[in-house]
Amino acid sequence: MKERYCVKIDCVWEHNGDDTLLYAGNLPGAYARGEDVETAARAMYRMAERTFGEKAVENIFRF
Repeated sequence: MKERYCVKIDCVWEHNGDDTLLYAGNLPGAYARGEDVETAARAMYRMAERTFGEKAVENIFRF
């Protein structure tokens, strides 16, 4: 059986009018912008894919 490792990225959501910013609380320097929280979350997901590798990331964002 292959071992699996999981990193949970805790995000802080900041929104001002039509702009949203997600900061990763436990991944220093990581952030994502978007017009709404779903768009920013998709951008954070893509950032995590680039950081940890495409096969290492599962889309399990919860709001």
